[in-house]
Amino acid sequence: MNGSLRQAALIAIFLVAVGLPAIVGWIQADVAVSAAEKRLLSPMPPWPTDWGELQRWPQRFEAYYDDHFGLRGPLAFAYSWLRFQLGDSPSPQVVRGTEGWFFLNGAMHGDPVGDYRNRNRFTPAQLQAFVEGLRIKQQWLRRRGIAYLFAVAPNKHTIYGDHLPRYLTKLAPESALDQLVRVLARAPDAPLLDLRPALRAARRSGLRPFQHTDSHWNLWGANHAQAALMEALAVRAGTKQRGRLRPARDFRWSSQPGGDLALLMGLQRILWEEVPQTDFPACARRTRRVAQDPLIVETRCTGGTGRILVFRDSFFDALQPYVSSYFAHAVYVDHRIDPELLRRLVARYRPDVVVEEWVERLLPMVPSAAGLDVRGHSIARARPEIAGSVP
Repeated sequence: MNGSLRQAALIAIFLVAVGLPAIVGWIQADVAVSAAEKRLLSPMPPWPTDWGELQRWPQRFEAYYDDHFGLRGPLAFAYSWLRFQLGDSPSPQVVRGTEGWFFLNGAMHGDPVGDYRNRNRFTPAQLQAFVEGLRIKQQWLRRRGIAYLFAVAPNKHTIYGDHLPRYLTKLAPESALDQLVRVLARAPDAPLLDLRPALRAARRSGLRPFQHTDSHWNLWGANHAQAALMEALAVRAGTKQRGRLRPARDFRWSSQPGGDLALLMGLQRILWEEVPQTDFPACARRTRRVAQDPLIVETRCTGGTGRILVFRDSFFDALQPYVSSYFAHAVYVDHRIDPELLRRLVARYRPDVVVEEWVERLLPMVPSAAGLDVRGHSIARARPEIAGSVP
């Protein structure tokens, strides 16, 4: 190839490399949400109608183009793969630990790394308000013949902190959950269930209760959590069925694409790992949607006894089929307890027990739950300086 042909070929390659993303971006349909990044993409800004909008329009269009240029997906994957190969995490929302472990990161997720470092703690006033809130909910339900239990699911960081980077050191001797446990340990009827011991026991079994690439516990971890939950309900609430821990032989492990952390890094297609599965009664898997906002579903199992109402977050996904198999009627609400919602659902379903489950990274938030009056007292209102995040 002579010099002029070589130059022409280089120019053509350059023009294709520069122009192809623009051409593909012009042809392909816009999407509103990035499944990989779990966020809304910037929309196309409308044409400006005044001088102020005209000044802001270039910046808004740049944000739109950054989110929608052609081949963005393949190029983003190539970038993520390269950073992963260099030993880094491709996403600021994920911390890369040792031996293939990954951990959720960032204030938008409740700052679980800060929880591990004992950075996010209750002030004395906040701790008092939180404990008072638990007590008032317990008393309000007890007066109606209903037991109450507040369960805390540990962050993955709490169970596998030895796989976090060594530079993440402790900043205080206690975490927010440690503070709650210490204060409520003096009360024998305290409605708190700390699930950290159950998950540590699951780890000591030799099988993983968490996945390398997911922020939630898996079905093996949920197995230990549900046994602890049901045992606590039997002892403290008088439910008829005791917790039953399923043996390891009931689980089969199969290779599956990576979990939510792999998705955040854009590496779900390459970070596969072994995930446990087990069988449940059909009734425990068969849910009926009752409401959409908030999402409320119910299950009915003829082999179960009693009625349970659960206010839950995403950690309860793996727990739900276990719990459903114990109860004749189980209702699950994707929401924290709100006084009006609690009153309405208690009147509608008349549960024997109410469980409120939070993941640890929601602490030390104090919930807004004013309105459940018990002998002249009401639950403390949320303090505006306390930040929280729904998982």
